[in-house]
Amino acid sequence: MALLPRRDDAAALAGLIQSCLAARINRQVLLLRLGSLPPELTRPHHLRLLFAALDPLLGADRAQLFRIAERTAIVVWRGQASERLEAALAGLRLLLADMPMALPDFSALVERLELPANAETLAQVIRESSQDGARAPGDEPAQQRLDTRALAALEHSLAQTDLASFARRKPVGAVARSGAVRIAWEKRFLALDELAATMVPGVNLRAERSLFRRLVRTLDRRLLVLLAEPADLRQSGPLAMNMHVGGILSAEFQRFDAALPPALRGQVVLDLAAPDILADPRGFLFARDFARVRGYRLGLHGLAQPLLASLPVSDLGLDYVHLRWSPEFARLPGAGRAALDAIGDLERVVLASVHHEAALEWGLAQGIGLFQGSLIRQALQHGLVILPELSPPTSPSL
Repeated sequence: MALLPRRDDAAALAGLIQSCLAARINRQVLLLRLGSLPPELTRPHHLRLLFAALDPLLGADRAQLFRIAERTAIVVWRGQASERLEAALAGLRLLLADMPMALPDFSALVERLELPANAETLAQVIRESSQDGARAPGDEPAQQRLDTRALAALEHSLAQTDLASFARRKPVGAVARSGAVRIAWEKRFLALDELAATMVPGVNLRAERSLFRRLVRTLDRRLLVLLAEPADLRQSGPLAMNMHVGGILSAEFQRFDAALPPALRGQVVLDLAAPDILADPRGFLFARDFARVRGYRLGLHGLAQPLLASLPVSDLGLDYVHLRWSPEFARLPGAGRAALDAIGDLERVVLASVHHEAALEWGLAQGIGLFQGSLIRQALQHGLVILPELSPPTSPSL
């Protein structure tokens, strides 16, 4: 499969859209947009593998592939072709499952559409691709590495900017064995890649790990400022947010805590990162106990299986641990069981990156009840949503 966009594909897709509109012809569409992936994951061999995952769909009735930009491909076909579609989606999820944690949500990369219903959405994608294509291949500047001066300027801009338009939500769902899904809480966060593309285009924020961690801590505090708005808190159900150890003791956290309505007291989860705990274990213990006194629950996010060997998860006194699903859990049952045994109590486990049925089935078979991922979000969008009370925080086990 060629890596470069094909010159006539945008025009051909536009013609197909017009035909569907004029004759009311129904077509199914899968849109794959990889532009929001980190730059280190969009090298030619990455793109080749990801676009090749669409191949099962090319056997569908009247299937057509349109490569309208370097990182954008669209497949259009007639009928449902459910098995072929699932094969393509499963291939994409497996490829992305082994990539770093800092990835956009699967639904931001892959979108199901229909013609003529979503004609305007596809037309906008074509317009965007034509603007990108107006530049010669060598015209795009090389990505700059984030340095201290650029970071200081970015932090100054963040302090002056209303970041509400970058605020996002992801649900954590409680799934019963019957398949019924309800919201346990919503994860609140700032869309970092979108924010970077707007405020510092062309800068690789992740190139310098120490500076990136400092930026993430700044964004943690800015999110606290956003969430402390009374109108937002009055309308909120149980929620979670990423938080670094020092952020729990910050002035922004104190203002958030003071603004928290009584109805939400005990229903906010603070998710910490494993590297943050490892870097400052004494600070973690102090921040953990301080947060518990104030009625907060504590979670651990971004945990993949290799970290379990270096982190005594079961001894940290946490309420929840987000374990990232790996296809090897189903392929090598011992690996998944070892990961769960290292965590301990299954009621604390949130299985993350649940984008397809295999992950959900594995988790339910193990006795896990909390899940996060695009599959859960889609189920909640089409089913009954209940906002439950969270049980009172448990006492620290250390």
